Amino acid sequence: MNNDSNDIVFITEWPIESESIDLECSPSKKRRKSTEITIDKPDIALARWWRRNKASLRFDNLQETVVSPSTRLRRIAKSREGRQFLLDQLELLKNSFSPWDHLLKAFYLDKLGFYEDASKEIKTSIENGCDDGEALWLREKLWRQTQADSKREETRKKNWETTPRLPAQVKKRSACNFSYEDFFKNFASTRTPVIISGGAWEMTESKWNLAYIKKIAGDKTVTLKRPVGDSAEWARLENGRRTTIKDFIDSIESGKDKEYLFDWSLPIHCPKLAEELTIPKFFSGDLLQRTAPGSLYRDSWPSLFVAPAGIHSELHIDAFGSNFWMAIFEGKKKWSFFLPDDVPLLYPTYDHSLDPIFEVQVCNPNYAMYPLFALATVQECVLEPGDILFVPAGCPHHVENLTDTVAISANFVDESNFDLVKRELGAQGHIDAKAKELLRQLESETFDDVSSGVDLK
Repeated sequence: MNNDSNDIVFITEWPIESESIDLECSPSKKRRKSTEITIDKPDIALARWWRRNKASLRFDNLQETVVSPSTRLRRIAKSREGRQFLLDQLELLKNSFSPWDHLLKAFYLDKLGFYEDASKEIKTSIENGCDDGEALWLREKLWRQTQADSKREETRKKNWETTPRLPAQVKKRSACNFSYEDFFKNFASTRTPVIISGGAWEMTESKWNLAYIKKIAGDKTVTLKRPVGDSAEWARLENGRRTTIKDFIDSIESGKDKEYLFDWSLPIHCPKLAEELTIPKFFSGDLLQRTAPGSLYRDSWPSLFVAPAGIHSELHIDAFGSNFWMAIFEGKKKWSFFLPDDVPLLYPTYDHSLDPIFEVQVCNPNYAMYPLFALATVQECVLEPGDILFVPAGCPHHVENLTDTVAISANFVDESNFDLVKRELGAQGHIDAKAKELLRQLESETFDDVSSGVDLK
């Protein structure tokens, strides 16, 4: 890869291979083929088109080369030339009316941002027999996008003037006198964030900080994350360089690093650290730990976060309807939360996932471009050493590292979000076999006591 070039560089993970669709609709098929035309799905078509034409094209807004394939595709699709190519491909399909043609039209219309039209095409496709997993997944993605757009438009009509709302502070409870019953009744079940002060000190016997992490896990090789403002990836974070934890922490301590060790699984990558942890009572009833070995998410957490001062993750929602907690051992993190009902006011885009990226920037909001963001209800807090933060399912949040930080976190499932998790896994299961299998387990008789309201503490 030539990092000195301003061109987009394609790498091997691009989806450049395609298969023809005969008379079946399958998520593994990539190309619509007839006696007159052959049309790839938009991601593949864009990649092929760029490879053929990149020598003659220069896009001023495509400066960065080391980004994910999804981000490259998004940049190309938003360019004038890329958009015209997609429109030309769509034009080739205007007189084609099979269920599979309607599905392909839906993909192109979605890529172009014509979500209402795409929804009509996917509806026609499914009603006429193209009801495979990929079609159902696209229908769900389009439903989420159109619902957000519709609710935002309704809000716009009711609010001609917008004044930013002042943030509220996240509530705090002391770990020494905070009961599970209080936590579940007043916070988990109401989807309300809360800080549990002093709770992190009960999780480890050793003092976890940069020096201790370097001592225990310094020889481990990790892939760092880095913020990219227009990334199509979750939280606007892209893969960064590979390095050892020792070298990364040395770089942080010298004040030179601008990347992030983000959500690094301890059970998978450093069991020695994972074994030191005692999970707080508020989260120890995690239903993921009752699933079969090897199940999706079962061994993903707790995970480690190590960050230099100043780095942040943009607005995001934790996946599959999960609750989330974070314990901080060193440094300070500023968190900003929004209500699940306010998601439309944050201008979400469901680019290539059921998990949205958000157009607004919390640190530097552009109210002229995104005026309804001013109506969103925000809660803020600063996490300090010893704090544990509970993040309810579905709450968009933004995190800024005010100093160098060491923290751990985990996603979890309990009675408060059990039904939401099943809905999210059902949607993702259309194209993800592991999500489908996890849903099967959660719907089995083993978990019947949860849906019946049995307390799992």
